[in-house]
Amino acid sequence: MSAVPPSVSVVVVSLGRPAALRRCVSALRQLRYRPYEAIVVADRAGRDALGDHAGLHYIRVVPNEAEGVAAARNLGIGQAAGEIVAFVDDDAVPEPM
Repeated sequence: MSAVPPSVSVVVVSLGRPAALRRCVSALRQLRYRPYEAIVVADRAGRDALGDHAGLHYIRVVPNEAEGVAAARNLGIGQAAGEIVAFVDDDAVPEPM
């Protein structure tokens, strides 16, 4: 009998780096781990850059215009449904695993 893996929420905070955010979210879409959700806390430029990514059921976008990564991460944690919460910077490209 195989164990069910824990659900994971990946929180990405983005402010002023829409191209980096789009690359990061594209990489998150390639993850093979399930179940997971991505919570993107982004400014207007980041939200606009997501385009078709934002409509996916496992990617939630949270508007954030306030400065400060700690406050933005707290917004993401407040939206997280996973048993485990992980953070990735918007300029990171996670490997699919």
